[in-house]
Amino acid sequence: MLIFFICIFVTTGCWDNIEIEKNAFILGIALDADPKNADNIVVTYQIALPDAMQGGSEGGGGANGEESTINLSINAKNLKDAEQRLISYIDRRPNYEHMQIVILGEELSRAGIANHIDFFFRNPQSRRLTQLLVSKGAAKKIMEFKPKTTKSTSQYLASIVKYGSKNSINITSFLNMALLEENILRTSDFAMAMVANTNGKLSVEGAGIFKKGNLIGWLEPRDIIAIKMLRNEKVSGNLNLPMFNKNAGQVSVQIMSSKTKTIPAIKDDKIYFDITIDIEEDIAAIEGVHFSSFDQKFMHEVERQTEKEVKNICMRVFNNIHDKYQADIFELDHKVANYYPEAWDQIKPRWDEIYRNSIELNIKVHAKVRRIGLIK
Repeated sequence: MLIFFICIFVTTGCWDNIEIEKNAFILGIALDADPKNADNIVVTYQIALPDAMQGGSEGGGGANGEESTINLSINAKNLKDAEQRLISYIDRRPNYEHMQIVILGEELSRAGIANHIDFFFRNPQSRRLTQLLVSKGAAKKIMEFKPKTTKSTSQYLASIVKYGSKNSINITSFLNMALLEENILRTSDFAMAMVANTNGKLSVEGAGIFKKGNLIGWLEPRDIIAIKMLRNEKVSGNLNLPMFNKNAGQVSVQIMSSKTKTIPAIKDDKIYFDITIDIEEDIAAIEGVHFSSFDQKFMHEVERQTEKEVKNICMRVFNNIHDKYQADIFELDHKVANYYPEAWDQIKPRWDEIYRNSIELNIKVHAKVRRIGLIK
C-alpha cells in the first residue's frame, strides 16, 4: 500500500499535453491595417509545415521542393479575435513558442502599435526574444517573399537582424518583445529596424522612428551608425572616409569596437551631455598604394579623419531627428534618470519640452588604428 501511494505522486501524467503533430507552430506574424475597415486589422500568420521543414537542405522548400510554410491572412478586430478565427481554418492548435519575427505594416504603425501588441505581452507562449521589424509598405508583402537559403521568411529575417546588426553599421540593433514592452510602458521613443520588399528582393536597412508608439519617420542606412554610437551599442562594420590624402585616395576602415560614455549635467535650466566615443579600427582598403602603410603620419591622418567623420555624422543625425521629429531615440532621458533620479521626478513630466528646447550635446571622438592588414 505504501508503494502504491508513493506511485500516485511520482507517476503523474501530462493531462493537458498536446501532441506535437497537433500544434500549428507560428514562425512569424505580419500586422497590417485593414484597407476596407478602419476598425479591423489584417493578421498574416506564417505557419511551419513540420514534414517539409524536416526534409531537404538548408535552403527554401522541403525535401521534394514542396512549400515548408503556409501563410494565412485573417481580417479581425484584434489578435485574439484573429487567433479564434485561425482555429476554424486549421486542424491544429496555434503555438507561439517558436515565433521568430513580428512585422508591423507602415500604415498600421503610423496609426499606433500599442493597442495591437498587448496580446504578445500577455500571452504566456509569446517569446520575449521575438524580434520586431517595421515594413516600408504592407507587412503582408514581406511574408510572401521566398528565401533561397532558409526554409521560411521569418527565420530568414530573424537571422539577418540578429547577425547583421552586429556586423553592419546600416542595420540598427534589433528590438525584441521585452525591450518593446519596456519602451511602451515608459512611453519612450525608439527606433525599429526597417524591412522593404523592392522588386522581389528583401532588404533590412535603416530604421523607423517611433514616438509615443507611432511611426513618425524613417532613418537612412547611413544614419544608423550615429544611433548605435550615441546609445553605446555594439558597432562593427565598414566606414568610408572622404578623400584626405592625394597619394592614398579614399580609405575604408573596419570599425572593430566602440565605447561611448555619456555624462549629463544640469545647469541654468539646461541639460548638457558630454559624450565621449572611443573607437578601435582596422584599415580595410585604400584606393592608392603609392605610400608606406607603416607611415605613422598617415596612420594619424586616418585616425583624425575617422574622428571628424564620426562626429559630423553623429551631430548631423542628432540635429535632424531633434529638429524634425523631436524624438529622443538616443535614450538621453535614461541618462538623466540614472544620474539625477531625484531631479528626474520633476523633469519627467516636462521632458518633451526640455528635450525640444533645453539640451546641448558636446561630442568628442577618439579613434585608434590597431591593424593595417596583411600587406607588406
